[in-house]
Amino acid sequence: GIGVALTLAAGTRSAELAPTFRAHAEPKPSFLVLTKLDEAVLVGAAFVATHETRLPIAWITSGQRVPEDLEAARAEHVAALLAAEVAP
Repeated sequence: GIGVALTLAAGTRSAELAPTFRAHAEPKPSFLVLTKLDEAVLVGAAFVATHETRLPIAWITSGQRVPEDLEAARAEHVAALLAAEVAP
């Protein structure tokens, strides 16, 4: 269905999340899009956004070519990104 996306850069820092959510509370986003995964050093804070907003991550991007670099967020891919971040 059609919904409103809240788009966040994957490298967004934790301290920037709450102000961003408040600033974009209207028009009531229904899902998240995480962009610039290819540019982010750490992505964990951006994934906190799902918990903070209770919104699912629907789409991710790993490049600047749209629509080629836009892909549906799959649980396996998201888990692999987070696992790579915490690996020793």
